[in-house]
Parts: sequence; C-alpha cells; structure tokens
Amino acid sequence: MPTVLDALAHEAMQLLENARAVHIFLYRNETLEFGAALQSDGSTEAISMPRQNGITYTVAKEGQTLIVEDIHSHPIYHNAPTDWNGSIISIPLKMNETVVGVMNLSRLTTGGFTESEQRLLALLADQAAVAFPMPPCTR
Repeated sequence: MPTVLDALAHEAMQLLENARAVHIFLYRNETLEFGAALQSDGSTEAISMPRQNGITYTVAKEGQTLIVEDIHSHPIYHNAPTDWNGSIISIPLKMNETVVGVMNLSRLTTGGFTESEQRLLALLADQAAVAFPMPPCTR
C-alpha cells in the first residue's frame, strides 16, 4: 500500500521534466531518516543516503532550497563518485518554519530549474510537510 510520502515522490517526479530520481527524508533531532524514493525506472530504492556535509543535511539545517546545476562543479560534491552526473534541487519541507523533511529531485542533465518548476515544487513541498509524522509533544 503506497504511503503519503510515496504519493509525494510520484507527484514530484511528474512535475519535473527529465527527472531521474526523487528522494524524501524526514528530519528530526538533527537526523535525517529515509522516507520515500522513486527513480525514473520505477524503482523505490534510495540511490544514496545523506552525508553529514552533503546537500540534504545542508538544506535541512539551513532551511533554504539549494540548486546544484552541475554536480561536477559544485563544492558540496567534491568527493562524489565520478559516475554521478546531472543537476539537483533540494527543497526543505517545513511546518511552521520548522524543517520536518527534505525533498531532493535530480536530473541526469546539467542546468538550472525553471522558475515555474521551482514554484510548483515549492508548493508541493509546502503541502507535503503537513503529512509528515511529527514527534510526540513532551511537556
């Protein structure tokens, strides 16, 4: 049975032309946990898990969208495997200004993301954040 996060990954993949993969991670207690993934071939396995100094943790900590137009020329990917290619947009998923997750979308091609793509993905991210499981309140 598909989860809300699986549905989010599917919708994000549909919104981005030439998408290679979508990865969604939950963020709590300064830790990222796998939420959902979808590759262009239909696979739902994560391609890689976030690195402490990688794009996903950077976006989770800073709370700002980060666009990498070419992973071979961006400093955050200086140690990336040589077979990694393309561009990535990483979007924080926020609930009341608190980052509750991160959604990464990648393409095999280099280049930016149009303003229209950025707006649509940001709207999807805003709507999706409310579906994330929240930790129990402590008093």
